[in-house]
Amino acid sequence: MVGRATFGGVVSEYNMPYSEWTTSMFFLQGAMVTVYSIVFTLLFSIPLGFLFLGSDRRD
Repeated sequence: MVGRATFGGVVSEYNMPYSEWTTSMFFLQGAMVTVYSIVFTLLFSIPLGFLFLGSDRRD
């Protein structure tokens, strides 16, 4: 989903098909997808960590 938004956004925004892209543009967009995926994964894992690995206190 992030990849489609990132790569597709450039294609639709600048009217630039993939055949006109340089190699560095592919690497840059791929790096952005990687960074966004890592950030979203970490943000969504925090609540699950609290839920499944929460304290074992018994009051």
